[in-house]
Amino acid sequence: MSKYEQHFTEAAYDMASIAKMTPQDLSAIGITDPKIRSTFTAEIQKLNIPESLPDYIPCSLEEWLKLLNLYCYFESLSQQ
Repeated sequence: MSKYEQHFTEAAYDMASIAKMTPQDLSAIGITDPKIRSTFTAEIQKLNIPESLPDYIPCSLEEWLKLLNLYCYFESLSQQ
Protein backbone atom coordinates (compact mmCIF):
# COMPACT_ATOMS: atom_id res chain seq x y z
CA MET A 1 0.00 0.00 0.00
CA SER A 2 2.95 2.35 0.46
CA LYS A 3 3.13 2.80 -3.30
CA TYR A 4 -0.10 4.84 -3.00
CA GLU A 5 1.33 7.26 -0.44
CA GLN A 6 2.07 9.82 -3.12
CA HIS A 7 -1.60 9.83 -4.17
CA PHE A 8 -2.58 11.01 -0.69
CA THR A 9 0.22 13.54 -0.27
CA GLU A 10 -0.26 15.11 -3.69
CA ALA A 11 -3.97 15.55 -2.90
CA ALA A 12 -3.00 17.10 0.48
CA TYR A 13 -4.79 14.53 2.63
CA ASP A 14 -3.88 14.22 6.30
CA MET A 15 -5.03 11.52 8.72
CA ALA A 16 -8.14 13.43 9.78
CA SER A 17 -9.28 13.88 6.19
CA ILE A 18 -8.31 10.32 5.21
CA ALA A 19 -10.60 9.06 7.98
CA LYS A 20 -13.53 10.65 6.11
CA MET A 21 -12.66 9.39 2.62
CA THR A 22 -15.18 7.53 0.51
CA PRO A 23 -14.49 5.13 -2.35
CA GLN A 24 -15.30 8.02 -4.70
CA ASP A 25 -12.60 10.12 -3.01
CA LEU A 26 -10.11 7.30 -3.49
CA SER A 27 -10.99 7.13 -7.19
CA ALA A 28 -10.58 10.89 -7.48
CA ILE A 29 -6.98 10.71 -6.25
CA GLY A 30 -6.14 7.94 -8.71
CA ILE A 31 -6.79 4.73 -6.77
CA THR A 32 -8.95 3.14 -9.44
CA ASP A 33 -8.42 -0.59 -8.86
CA PRO A 34 -11.63 -1.79 -7.14
CA LYS A 35 -9.76 -4.35 -5.01
CA ILE A 36 -7.27 -1.78 -3.74
CA ARG A 37 -10.04 0.76 -3.14
CA SER A 38 -11.98 -1.84 -1.18
CA THR A 39 -8.92 -2.62 0.94
CA PHE A 40 -8.34 1.07 1.64
CA THR A 41 -12.01 1.60 2.48
CA ALA A 42 -11.92 -1.29 4.99
CA GLU A 43 -8.76 0.09 6.61
CA ILE A 44 -10.13 3.63 6.71
CA GLN A 45 -13.23 2.39 8.54
CA LYS A 46 -10.95 0.98 11.25
CA LEU A 47 -9.41 4.40 11.92
CA ASN A 48 -10.54 5.97 15.15
CA ILE A 49 -9.61 9.61 14.70
CA PRO A 50 -11.81 12.03 16.63
CA GLU A 51 -12.76 15.46 15.37
CA SER A 52 -9.99 17.62 16.72
CA LEU A 53 -11.40 21.05 17.32
CA PRO A 54 -9.48 23.07 19.88
CA ASP A 55 -10.94 23.51 23.34
CA TYR A 56 -9.65 27.05 23.55
CA ILE A 57 -11.14 29.71 21.30
CA PRO A 58 -9.26 33.01 21.08
CA CYS A 59 -11.43 35.99 21.93
CA SER A 60 -10.06 38.29 19.23
CA LEU A 61 -8.35 38.34 15.88
CA GLU A 62 -5.29 39.83 17.53
CA GLU A 63 -5.02 36.99 20.04
CA TRP A 64 -5.61 34.36 17.36
CA LEU A 65 -2.86 35.74 15.14
CA LYS A 66 -0.46 35.89 18.09
CA LEU A 67 -1.14 32.22 18.83
CA LEU A 68 -0.36 31.33 15.23
CA ASN A 69 2.76 33.54 15.15
CA LEU A 70 1.11 35.58 12.41
CA TYR A 71 0.69 38.83 14.28
CA CYS A 72 2.51 40.69 11.53
CA TYR A 73 -0.73 40.45 9.52
CA PHE A 74 -2.94 41.96 12.20
CA GLU A 75 -2.84 45.53 10.91
CA SER A 76 -3.70 44.67 7.31
CA LEU A 77 -6.41 42.19 8.32
CA SER A 78 -7.92 44.71 10.71
CA GLN A 79 -8.09 47.30 7.95
CA GLN A 80 -9.86 44.85 5.67
